[in-house]
Amino acid sequence: MGELVEYLVKENMVQVVCGYGKMDRPKGMLALALKFLIHMMRTVKSTQIFNQRHTHMALFSLLENICNSLR
Repeated sequence: MGELVEYLVKENMVQVVCGYGKMDRPKGMLALALKFLIHMMRTVKSTQIFNQRHTHMALFSLLENICNSLR
């Protein structure tokens, strides 16, 4: 799992996935992004990936976008 976490951080995968989720293009990408992020959080036992400031910001931005769309 160490190499996987390192790759995800190095390639900014969380930010990329969150960006696609926010745009929801093509339609349904938000659902796929959320499924991927949930699966990643359950699978990756290390919290190292979530300690990154830019990762926090991307997740917060995605969640904020979801909340705004529910209003």
